[in-house]
Amino acid sequence: MSKSITVSVFLIAAWVWSPLCVTGATQGTHRSAEALTNADIIKMTKGGLSEPVILAAIQNAVRRGFDLSPDGLVALKGAGVSDTVIAAMLRPPSAPVATPTIPAPPVPPNVAAALQNMLMPRGYEGIAVTLLPTGGHEIPLELARGVSSVSGMGSFFFQYIDYPGMMARIRVKDSRPVIVVRSHIPPRGQFFVVKLDSNPKDGDRSLKIGSAKQRLRFSSKHGLKPDHDWTIPYLEQEESRDVWHLTLERPLAVGEYGVYIHFGLVAEGGGLFDFGVD
Repeated sequence: MSKSITVSVFLIAAWVWSPLCVTGATQGTHRSAEALTNADIIKMTKGGLSEPVILAAIQNAVRRGFDLSPDGLVALKGAGVSDTVIAAMLRPPSAPVATPTIPAPPVPPNVAAALQNMLMPRGYEGIAVTLLPTGGHEIPLELARGVSSVSGMGSFFFQYIDYPGMMARIRVKDSRPVIVVRSHIPPRGQFFVVKLDSNPKDGDRSLKIGSAKQRLRFSSKHGLKPDHDWTIPYLEQEESRDVWHLTLERPLAVGEYGVYIHFGLVAEGGGLFDFGVD
C-alpha cells in the first residue's frame, strides 16, 4: 500500500523529567540480570503486596524463571498466590497482563477547544460534535485527522483515510445515540456518519473514500467524501440556531464509528469525530 496524500498534524507535548527517574533506572539495571522466579512471587505475596503490584512486576520483568510444572503451580497455590497472578505467570511474556490503569486527567474544556481548532482548516473553526445517548448527557467527541492511503492494481484502486489507534477513546453502549452538531455549516453534504474498519496489522482504523473502482486521478476540485456503503443515513433537524440533531435511521452494530467532516479539498482531506459502540 502506497501513501498518496499525507495529512498530518503534530502536537508538541512537554515532558517533565525528574531525577527520580534516573535513580529508578539505575536501580533497575542491577535487577535486570536476575530472572523473576516462583520464590519472588511467593515472597511478594507473603509480604502483603497487592495483586496489581505483583501483576505489574510480572509484566515488567526482563527475564522470567518460573517453574510452571504441576508441582510448581500447586506450591504457588499452597503459598497463597492468587489464581489471577498464577494465570499471569502462565501467559507468554509478549501477552499483555491485565493491570489496572489510572485514567489520564481530563483536558480542560478551553484547552480542548483550542487544540481542536488547531486541527480545523480556515472557515471550520468552532465546530463541535457530541453524542447524546438515550436518557444520558452529551458526551463531547474529539477531532482526529488521518493519513490518506491507496491500494490496488493498474488504473483501479481503493482509497482510504487511516486514523491512529484501533479503537476510539470515547465509547457508548447506546446503539442509536443522537448526534449533536454545533456548526454554522448545515450538516447535509458536509457531515457524514461513517463506520470504520480496525486494522490489527497496522494498529489503526480505516475509512473508505470514493468508489471502489476509479482512475487514479486527483485535482483540487475533487473532495474526499466517504464511500456510500460506509455511511449511515440520518435525519437532521435544527434544534436552535447552528445546533443540529442527527437521528440515525438504523441502529449501529458493535464497532468503530465517527462523524466525518468533508473539508472540500483533497489537500485538506477531512476530519473525524470518532467514537465506538460496545
